[in-house]
Amino acid sequence: MASVKLRKRKNADGTTSLFLDIYTYYKDSSGKGKARRRYEFLDECKLLKPTSPIDKAENKSRLNLAEQIRNKRETELLTRSHDLVFLNKQETYFKDFCSEFLEDYTKKNKKNVRATIAHFFTYLKEKGLPESIFCNELTAGHCEGYLDYLEQEFNGETIETYFRLFKRIIRSAYKNGFITKDVCQDVVCKKGTPAVRDILDFEEIAQLAQAHCPNKEVKRAFLFSCYTGLRWGDVKVLKWANITRDGRLKLVQGKTRHAIDNQLHDIALQLLGEAGKPDEYVFNLPSHAGSNKSLKKWCFNAGIHDKNITWHCARHSFGTNIIYYGGADVKTASEMLGHTDLTYTTRYTHAVEALKQRAIEKLPSIEI
Repeated sequence: MASVKLRKRKNADGTTSLFLDIYTYYKDSSGKGKARRRYEFLDECKLLKPTSPIDKAENKSRLNLAEQIRNKRETELLTRSHDLVFLNKQETYFKDFCSEFLEDYTKKNKKNVRATIAHFFTYLKEKGLPESIFCNELTAGHCEGYLDYLEQEFNGETIETYFRLFKRIIRSAYKNGFITKDVCQDVVCKKGTPAVRDILDFEEIAQLAQAHCPNKEVKRAFLFSCYTGLRWGDVKVLKWANITRDGRLKLVQGKTRHAIDNQLHDIALQLLGEAGKPDEYVFNLPSHAGSNKSLKKWCFNAGIHDKNITWHCARHSFGTNIIYYGGADVKTASEMLGHTDLTYTTRYTHAVEALKQRAIEKLPSIEI
């Protein structure tokens, strides 16, 4: 049972500090019951050193106020809606607030939000900090520590992505009254350098086309992505309604909600095969993890051993190859990839420079 007791502590200067000894019971994420004790100091109720009748009367008034605060806190504990959440928003467990935030979150990057929350509580656990932290106990120190943790565990844009989402969660807690200050506002995360992804040139794509893949649908869909630049999430849910009779690809991208309308290359059309019903999926793919597992085995069979090829590499390969081989400018490439900002597309020009360098290095040497 929860309880709130008013306690006193004598000070060296003759005054007496009053504080609340708050005992609560909660359940952790596994459902196991745990007890927790915390203290709330009532600085405004500190008792004076009684040297006169006036001091004694003031102390009596302050003691009465402290008792009223104790009664209020006890009422909040006893009338809370369930075992974990206090009616007083600021005494809501942060884990519960995060769960509600995630439940109400409707954007496409919900998976990243879930990971952001999980990593924060992993950080608390590794640092030996209590996971049963109340919203009003969050400090800038927690935010700075979490950022340090992300910088140690991840690299590139992943750090910025997770911390940006964490700041969004904290900002929501502040706007909705769960914390009195946006403790993350002044904690700055430097813009991460995008991770350099491996790409496939057409010679390597040709090697894959001739090699054995454990899953034929994975092979067909990945090669299709190499010729269209579709992300995994879009190729997974691609339907025949997205393929027009005159061989165009029309869809609204799941991640950015940006529409693309591109003419399909002859190879992409061949990979599609016989058309199905408009509401049927074009590819019957396994999970993302299962597809990448087949992809790695397939790359090994094709003799591509020195690159870390994931599904997203197909998109990067398309973006690079249409600039290098197709002669597209950055704006055209951006439109074909469905980018919302040219900044994203300029990354592919750096990869093109690397391809040019590799082409020069492959030129045969002669004696001079």
